[in-house]
Amino acid sequence: MIDPNIDINNLGTFDSIEEVWATFPDGGQEGDYLFIGDKLYRWNKYDLSWGTTGATETTTKQNHTFYGEVDVHDDFHVGGDAVFNGDVRVKGTLKAIHVKQPNMGLFASVQALKEAYPKPEVGMWATVGNSIPAPIYRCDSTGVWTATGELGGIDNVDLNDYYTKAEADETMKEYHVVLSEEDYEALETKEDKFYFVTE
Repeated sequence: MIDPNIDINNLGTFDSIEEVWATFPDGGQEGDYLFIGDKLYRWNKYDLSWGTTGATETTTKQNHTFYGEVDVHDDFHVGGDAVFNGDVRVKGTLKAIHVKQPNMGLFASVQALKEAYPKPEVGMWATVGNSIPAPIYRCDSTGVWTATGELGGIDNVDLNDYYTKAEADETMKEYHVVLSEEDYEALETKEDKFYFVTE
């Protein structure tokens, strides 16, 4: 019925839609078409059905819900946005043109920044210069980069509330007690205390 030398997407002519489904129980592939009598039917990849769409394919979209796992053993293409409600694990190399994050990076000029991110979102920021710290530009209004007048670009951690090594060693001396074996065995421990034993 199908002559691949003519058109592999032309599945032939049928007497009824029932005959079509009997011949192709799994439906068609993208681009497939056939005739029932003298009417042209195309395979709708969204509705998973045959329809009299004329010479153009319908763009009707339909949601499908799958319960369980889906394994794809070849390339996987997504034509729109993808939403993941759980973790995403990449076992290979993640190659992305853009990765959305607040810090957009260091750029040689404001023009270079605007060319790379012409439509910034509120909260994005970047530095402009040849080294850091450098002038910071931030997006406070959608689509607009604005100079903050401050220098930055180096991630700092405030350690003022942490002990230095010397302070920690001095503090530990207050709790370092040497006991004899007899004293240790007679020691009454408390649940809210930690005890370290060394030999």
